[in-house]
Amino acid sequence: MSDIKGRVKTIIMDKLTVTDQADLFDDFGLDQSNMQAFIDGINNEFQMSITESDINANRTFGNLCTFIENNSGN
Repeated sequence: MSDIKGRVKTIIMDKLTVTDQADLFDDFGLDQSNMQAFIDGINNEFQMSITESDINANRTFGNLCTFIENNSGN
């Protein structure tokens, strides 16, 4: 069974296309249940203090990356 899971995971990941226009909520499934973990991950990775309001204001992958670039020390 683990071989099947691995192969299906590969298919899904290969089909996932990340573009600057990809919406964090609609395309990546970000919601209230996983928002805090997402925020914590960004804050830890980039040594910054991003908030839920920042995420909501920068909903696309491209906008969020630009926000991080402009507001982090990395």
